[in-house]
Amino acid sequence: MLVAAFASFGLAVAVSSFGTLLYYTVTNLSALRLNKQQRMFPKALAVAGLVGCLGLAFSLAPEIVEIGILILVAGLAYRMVRLRVNNFKRVAT
Repeated sequence: MLVAAFASFGLAVAVSSFGTLLYYTVTNLSALRLNKQQRMFPKALAVAGLVGCLGLAFSLAPEIVEIGILILVAGLAYRMVRLRVNNFKRVAT
């Protein structure tokens, strides 16, 4: 949200593209974890999607990748803090 509010439109779109490619990277990783009965498509397609998404994500300009990774790390840190706070509240009650 901060990128969209304070950065140029082009930068916001590029960072959003990085995030979208990471999202689809996770989707392809999830597809690889499916067992044979759950899978709709060959495993090779998920591998190709994974490699393609990572390749495209990290072929963006270095500053875009850096901003995207910083946003990812900030989000993960926020989640870890929230989980710890919620666990602390459960233990305290």
